[in-house]
Order: sequence, then C-alpha cells, then structure tokens
Amino acid sequence: MPDAFVLQPPHKILAADEAMPMGEVVDVGGFGVVTVQVRVLNAGSAGTLVMEHAPELAEDLFQNVTVSKTPWDLASVGKVAQVIQCPHRYLRWHALNTTGNPKFAIYAVGRELGPIGGRVVCLQPLTAVTSDGPQRLEAAVDLLAYRTVTAQLRLTTTASAGSTLLLQHAPILDEAAFVDVDTAEFGGSTFNLNTGALPVQVFTNLMRFVRWKTTGMGGTARFELYLVARGT
Repeated sequence: MPDAFVLQPPHKILAADEAMPMGEVVDVGGFGVVTVQVRVLNAGSAGTLVMEHAPELAEDLFQNVTVSKTPWDLASVGKVAQVIQCPHRYLRWHALNTTGNPKFAIYAVGRELGPIGGRVVCLQPLTAVTSDGPQRLEAAVDLLAYRTVTAQLRLTTTASAGSTLLLQHAPILDEAAFVDVDTAEFGGSTFNLNTGALPVQVFTNLMRFVRWKTTGMGGTARFELYLVARGT
C-alpha cells in the first residue's frame, strides 16, 4: 500500500558527521519509489545531507542513493523534494561536514511499482483568476496512491503575456509544506495562460497533495483544470 510518513521529525545536528541512529532507520522495502522532501528549518553555517540505503541493517552496507540533486544543503533554509527510484530495503539520512547546528525534518511518500487503477479529478472547475497566488489549501487533492498525473488545462479567456499556472505539491496538508513542482525532477511544465500552449502535461512521483498556483498575472484568465492520476 502507498504511504506518507515522517522519515525524520524536526532534528538539530550537534556533530560534524551524524547519521540517523540505526534503531530509527526506516524500512522502505515495500516501495518501488520514494519521494523525499527535506525541510531545513534552521540553517547551519555549513553542511550537507545525503540519503543512504542498504539491503540489510549493517553499517558497512549503507551507501548513497542516486538522486538528481544530492546532497541537500543544510546551510540554507528551504524545502527540496527529490525522487528515489527502487531503493534498497532500509533508508536513512546522513549529515556531513556540518557547523552551526542546522535543524531539519524529512517527509516521505512511498509507492509500489505496478498498476493501482486510475482516477479522474477536476482540480479546478471553471473559474476566473486575476492575481498571483495558490489555490486554497482545502482544495488540494490527495494523490497518494498514484505515480503518474496527467494535467489538462482548458483556457476559455486568456490573460496577458507572462501569465502562467503551475502545480504545487506537498507531503502533508500544511501551507508551509507546499512547493512549486520542480519540472526537471518531476516532469511536466508550466501552463501558459496567455496562449494556452501545451495544455497537457505529465508529471510523475509527485508528493501526496497537489494544487495549482498562478504567477505573473496580468488581466483575467478563465480556466478549468483536470487531472488523470494513474498507478504506473
């Protein structure tokens, strides 16, 4: 079954080299893919964080996972999500070369590989938008069970040049947890609210909750947004 979980509650690093205690290492053996969001709550002076995995609970078996932007920067406040494909059974964090006692938390969404069925969602019925900002929190949709999301924008009134719509995602339903979808990591692109070009985009391995956000708005855009979510 897919699952969303806290891999690490807020934790302050007190040593230059610190790994997740062996007794707290997380068993992710049931998942074919894990999307991890590292949230740096208080920045240190320096330091990086990597994720490590191992087939058994043995210190000498842990090695860095392969993700596109590893390591995470512990010297900057922020939140960055990355995808871990086909991890070994056990997953942990490892902080390296840290100074200044950074504090961070880690959220994760694990999913199986293979078909889980599908779901069609009207993320946004026809609406008019004139300003920048995100969709309201309570309208975000829970897509925990699905790996692939096809988004289609139907634009009935175009806004000025530079007006765009993008997707945001989060591991928990919390305003502070939402980040813009990094299309280099998760696929897809932004939607042009001026021309309506590229009205269909495909995203993979998004975090649990998804919503839209407008930026650079000029004039009024009228649109509706549909999502087709699939297990594979």
